[in-house]
Amino acid sequence: MNKKFLTISIAAYNVEKYIKETLDSITIPMIMDDIEVLIVDDGGTDNSYNLCKQYEEKYPNTFKVFHKENGGYGSVYNYNIVKASGKYFKLLDGDDWFDKDGLIKLVDTLKNTDADVVFTSFNNCYDNNISEGISYNSKYIDKLINIFEFKINNGLPMHAITYKTEILKKSKMQLKEHVPYTDSMYITMPMAYVDTILVKDFIVYNYRLGLPNQTVNVDVRIKNFNIAEEIYIDLVNYYNEIDVSNGKKSVYLKDRIAASLLDHIVVALKMPTKKENIDYIIKFEKRIKSMSKDIFDDMINLDRKASKILKLLRLSNYKAYYFLSFIIKIIIK
Repeated sequence: MNKKFLTISIAAYNVEKYIKETLDSITIPMIMDDIEVLIVDDGGTDNSYNLCKQYEEKYPNTFKVFHKENGGYGSVYNYNIVKASGKYFKLLDGDDWFDKDGLIKLVDTLKNTDADVVFTSFNNCYDNNISEGISYNSKYIDKLINIFEFKINNGLPMHAITYKTEILKKSKMQLKEHVPYTDSMYITMPMAYVDTILVKDFIVYNYRLGLPNQTVNVDVRIKNFNIAEEIYIDLVNYYNEIDVSNGKKSVYLKDRIAASLLDHIVVALKMPTKKENIDYIIKFEKRIKSMSKDIFDDMINLDRKASKILKLLRLSNYKAYYFLSFIIKIIIK
């Protein structure tokens, strides 16, 4: 069997409406020998598993399909990282898809680099067939960069990231199971073990937005507010516990965690405007400040609208809450 340069991990939970488009975007003859695709039907109840098995039967050297009890998004990563044999590792949601030309370019890139992580551009895809391409500062493109030289203000989502598999295994990261927002752990924690980053300016991932129960939807984020808080607090604890002999407290890592905490406060500001919500924000802010003054300060230093609003909130001793919560509902999507 040929050496696999890329493992693609797919979480397939009740995605029969989309899974054929997802898998067809990977079924590219010129790279099939270079990739392995590990698909986990995570306790689904529709026909996703049977549809995936058709690809395994046709391409047994590339596709591997598994079924297990539902454990959530994090459990699929935990399940597949143990099985991964590719030099690099990339996640793909069962309702998203790859750009075929971009995937070919990615595999070619992975054959010719030894970077710890490769960042690529991606599309945000909306219901009205409009796509928004997300790329990076041109100063980083096609360069092998040390993580201490790398700064992207908002951090990068999982759609942009292809990790070297040995970095993920070295990190010993286990994502939480049965809870959402574990992607915040995935895009943050392994970065403590990264030395080198390669940035490429071609689109690989198409991220489908607008689905009713999507965890990025504001209503869903409000519903899962307390769960998200636990994840973000874990990230601050992780930052505090990193041993410099084993990991790196890079500016990127600090910014990434600060951005997650800032997003959490934005959700609180989007909730119905009332006293208990500002009381929560004040308490949350005090907790973060007591845990990490560096991250607390960084939250208002990011180049984001929300950072400026949070700075005003702090300067007013949080008395501007009622005005600023109204503003943020309008200007922060």
